[in-house]
Amino acid sequence: MILSAATDCKFSGADMHGDTTSRIEARLRELDLVLPDPARPAGGYVSVLVRNHIGVVSGQFPFAGGELPIRGRIGADVSEADGRRAAQLAALNLLAQIRTALGGFNEFTGLLRVDGWVACAPGFIPQPSILDGASECALGVGSAARNSYAHASFR
Repeated sequence: MILSAATDCKFSGADMHGDTTSRIEARLRELDLVLPDPARPAGGYVSVLVRNHIGVVSGQFPFAGGELPIRGRIGADVSEADGRRAAQLAALNLLAQIRTALGGFNEFTGLLRVDGWVACAPGFIPQPSILDGASECALGVGSAARNSYAHASFR
């Protein structure tokens, strides 16, 4: 599982929706979720690039504690439930990159698009339901609650 995203950001200096960072951090605690330390780029690129209020987040893997706890292909070595958990982990890494790039979530107004590349067995076709693990995580913590977003899944 690899996730990338496009985001909407504002740089007006005032958070139109209150203290978004505090709200998201409180929701993460309620859900017993922790944003990891963001991974450093593995090559000559940046993790997040923002231009004209649009941010793009480079691909994020489902790391937890610096490790890949879920390995293999969904539908072969990995269950669908574990695949959804991998998508959730990748979403947490994605949110961590956004938080670091923006210095919190107050300038973050929502996700525009999430793309997920799903490693799966031949013939496995419910990739969108696997990517829903990431969508439910993002919506659950409230980072995307103010607007819907598009997503695409690939194998």
